[in-house]
Amino acid sequence: MLLRIAGRCSVAGMTSSEHLRAAVRDIADFPKEGILFKDITPVLANGALFRDCITLLCETAAGQKIDKVVGIDARGFIFAAAVADRLGVGFVPVRKAGKLPWKTRGLAYSLEYGENVIELHEDAVLPGENVLLVDDLLATGGTAAAAAELITSLGANLIGAAFFIELCELHGRAKMPNCPIHSILSYGAEWRLLHRWIFFTAKALRPRRFEMFLLQSARKTSRVDAETQVEIITKFEG
Repeated sequence: MLLRIAGRCSVAGMTSSEHLRAAVRDIADFPKEGILFKDITPVLANGALFRDCITLLCETAAGQKIDKVVGIDARGFIFAAAVADRLGVGFVPVRKAGKLPWKTRGLAYSLEYGENVIELHEDAVLPGENVLLVDDLLATGGTAAAAAELITSLGANLIGAAFFIELCELHGRAKMPNCPIHSILSYGAEWRLLHRWIFFTAKALRPRRFEMFLLQSARKTSRVDAETQVEIITKFEG
C-alpha cells in the first residue's frame, strides 16, 4: 500500500527518516498533565540512528556554503555541534541570559507567561557569514525566531533553519523569518491529512479491517496519541 501524505510518500516500510520516527518515544503527561512528550533519547543513544539524524540535518544545507552552525540552548547543542563537525565549520551557542562570559547581544521574547532572554557573543558570527540554525525542536517558534533575529542583527546571513522535530499544530514556522526551514520529523499536520482521507474513503474499503491496519501502523511510528486512537475507533465502530 502506498499513501501520499503532505507531499511525501509513506509505505508499509520506512522512508529515509521513518526509522528515526519509530525510535522516538512518546511519554504521556510529561512534563505536566496533558502533554505528550517526544523523547529523543533513544535516537541519541543509538550510534547508527544519531549518525543518520545528523546526516539528514546536514542535507538540509546541501549546496550551500556554510561558515557557522548556531545551536540553541540546550538540546540544540547536541545536534548543532555534530552538524558543525560533519560540515567542518565552527559551532556557535545561543545561551540563556547570563551564561556567556564575554560581550553579548541579547534579545527578549514572549512566553505564554512572561518572557525569556537569549544571548549571543558579539563576535560569534561576523557580517557576511552564512549561518545555519539548528535545534532539536520547532514548537511555538519563539526561541528559534529570537535566535534567528540575533544572527541577522550581527550582519550574518541566515541561510536556513533545521530541526529534528517539528510540532506542526503549534505553527512555529509562522514566527520564523523568510528563510528555508526544514524538519526531519513532523507531527500533527500529516496525521490530520491522513485522518481526513480515512474518514472519506475507508467505508468503501472494509472499514473496520482497514482502520485497524492504519491504527496499528500509526502506533508503531508514534504518529497518534491515545485520544486520537480512541476517536478513530469510535468513528468506525459507529
